[in-house]
Amino acid sequence: TALFMALLVLSCAKERDVKSRVISYLGTVNITRGAEAQRPVVLGEELKDGDRIVTGRASFVVFSTGGAAVARIQPESDVVLTSIADMSRIDLGLDKGCVLSRVNKLAKGAGYRVTTSTVVASVRGTIFSVNTDEGTGAVAVKTGTVRVAVKNSGKSLDVTGGAAVLFAKDMSPREAI
Repeated sequence: TALFMALLVLSCAKERDVKSRVISYLGTVNITRGAEAQRPVVLGEELKDGDRIVTGRASFVVFSTGGAAVARIQPESDVVLTSIADMSRIDLGLDKGCVLSRVNKLAKGAGYRVTTSTVVASVRGTIFSVNTDEGTGAVAVKTGTVRVAVKNSGKSLDVTGGAAVLFAKDMSPREAI
């Protein structure tokens, strides 16, 4: 019986590791799922494709995407979890505000990206942030390398640790402060 209970606990823990969940939040953090009304986020809640998360002033939410990454949606941000169920293709749609991401080394062919109205920042394992507001913003990289591609232009740039790129209609590389 003890062995059966241990296996059951381990199988549940393993299942939990492959789902995206809210692990921390502070302040006003609301979620909208499909046609449901907007409501406050719940600690430990499973996140699903298409969920929209909006943070208020002086508020944030931290969530895990299984073992692939941990992301923090900063204050006054609006993010759609475009693809979060498939751990090999994570895509966060940042409409406004800032997302900080710590991405573990991903399996070959897997990817993690943050998409804004003007750029796509994609990685395989690094720590970076993406900030946007009304078509302008920045991608800053702490460690690793992030590929930043301007939508509809075919232009892209690799941004390495300690650097940032500002974007509006085009990209402007800068050293991170």
